[in-house]
Amino acid sequence: MSDIWSWQPEQASRTDQPVSLLHLEGPGSLRFLHGQTTAAIENVATGSWIPSCCTSPTGRMRAVVDVWIGGAPAEQEAAAGQGAWLMIHGPSQSTGLALHQCLDRVLFPADRVKLGPLEAATWITPIGSGLEPFLQREGAALAKEIAALTCLGPMDQERWRIQQGLPTEPAEINDHTNPFELGLADRVSLGKGCYLGQETLAKLATYDGVKQQLRRWHCRLENPSSSPLLAPGQLLWSNDQVKAGLITSSLAIGSGQWIGLALVRRQALGQECLMARDVNQLADPKPLGGQLTLYLSQAPSFSAIPIGAGGNG
Repeated sequence: MSDIWSWQPEQASRTDQPVSLLHLEGPGSLRFLHGQTTAAIENVATGSWIPSCCTSPTGRMRAVVDVWIGGAPAEQEAAAGQGAWLMIHGPSQSTGLALHQCLDRVLFPADRVKLGPLEAATWITPIGSGLEPFLQREGAALAKEIAALTCLGPMDQERWRIQQGLPTEPAEINDHTNPFELGLADRVSLGKGCYLGQETLAKLATYDGVKQQLRRWHCRLENPSSSPLLAPGQLLWSNDQVKAGLITSSLAIGSGQWIGLALVRRQALGQECLMARDVNQLADPKPLGGQLTLYLSQAPSFSAIPIGAGGNG
């Protein structure tokens, strides 16, 4: 069971994730994005992707994004003065459309920014090849070294995502979660000026106010078949019958083994395992039906917030 998180594709491979690409034109593009995303955007050198998030005024997740400053990212040239590009992660363009509408609503002529149309693109992450992730714009030909990589199928891509602990919508990324709960603290600046959601995120950081965190889990069924106890939305319980979390993602990987992600309540983060129990027909939480043990771990990609950091903002 301990080796379940060491899975690697048999050969050099890649994951292809759909994203939406939004071009912002005008001299005010960086200042505008600086106030609408969680990362520090102004005074950053051109020619690199800046990991960030877009949140609501209360610090809730709207989207995981990356910002490219300058010219078109696929050209690998970042000419100054050409605005910026916003890459919006999400399995469908609905996330991009919703975010485009949010940004458009808060734009004023004084911002000196023009939003372009959404463009479908692909974020390609090479695995086991030493190559860096990059953006593939629609219609562009793949470079030879990328085309030579095996594109993982949907199940293996999902297994890789869960193993890395990467949240996705709508189960993990939604208007009920914030970046710190999802391990996205490295996408949040607590030292820059005012931005949407800053006040809430700063308070969470200063006062250690995060109530839950994303964790990986794995489980083995004695009878290798599907189980409703491992479905997204299933409540998790601690040994003392206290609600301790919620399954958000799950995947059967063969031989009765399952992996997934769960939002685990703060008081249960120190526990090595939680229970999925059949309590639907019970008047009290003590289980009389089935029970499965889920073993928890923190993914390598999880970026925790340094407690007290919000006081620097």
